[in-house]
Amino acid sequence: QFNNLTGVSVDTTANKVYVTDYRNHRLVKFDSGGGGTTLGANWQTFGSAGASANHFDFPIDVFVNPSTNKVYVNEYGNKRLATFDSGGGGTTLGANWQTFGTPGSGVNQFGGPVGLSVDTTANKVYVADLGNNRVAKFDSGAGGTTLGANWQTFGTFGTGTGQFNGLHGVFVDSAASKVYVTEYVNNRLDRFDAGSTVLFKVRSSTSATMSGAPGSMVMSPVMIPTRQPRARHSAYLSLARARVGTVNRARRAKLVCSAQRSKT
Repeated sequence: QFNNLTGVSVDTTANKVYVTDYRNHRLVKFDSGGGGTTLGANWQTFGSAGASANHFDFPIDVFVNPSTNKVYVNEYGNKRLATFDSGGGGTTLGANWQTFGTPGSGVNQFGGPVGLSVDTTANKVYVADLGNNRVAKFDSGAGGTTLGANWQTFGTFGTGTGQFNGLHGVFVDSAASKVYVTEYVNNRLDRFDAGSTVLFKVRSSTSATMSGAPGSMVMSPVMIPTRQPRARHSAYLSLARARVGTVNRARRAKLVCSAQRSKT
């Protein structure tokens, strides 16, 4: 049984599914149904509510790296990323527990980590930091790197180029060195270089204008699974709606004033 599923990742080599069971504060692992297995068989859980080792506070997204037998989990409540053994390759699920990050808006800090993706080639983690309206990038701890080293962030609050409002899902395409981010308040998908240079944005339609080039290009919509914002995200949604309402009221007032001047 589950209580508010959020993130999912699949180890296609071992035919295992990993899901973040948000309100049960745990990670669940079971057979994927591939390779002759039965979907849901060999059920395992790891974690319970809390902030210490082997505990989660609203785990919201997960990524499994089959080549290193490591699992990465974003914790929305604890404002951190946890990593540990996946149980594959002779390891024990939950062993070698490590965490990275603290609450805040500075270096090595998260304001609300939600989406998670790992570039297993470059050994980089990408986190959609909802509370700080930015994407954080840092070393994954694999390939001789140190978890959390070489911290970088990209983005600020807003609707323009290089800005986010309600970012949630993130995916890195290692082969193309591109990052994709979904925004549920701005209702758009963003695509940019993994090196933080924005190439173009895909908004609510399927057309996009290339930066630095005339005209536009039509492309197929790129789908990234996203989750509806939780109750704990409501403060960000309320703030966004309030700002939109303020802008709309100002526009209406300007139109009324213009109409009155026209009559006189």
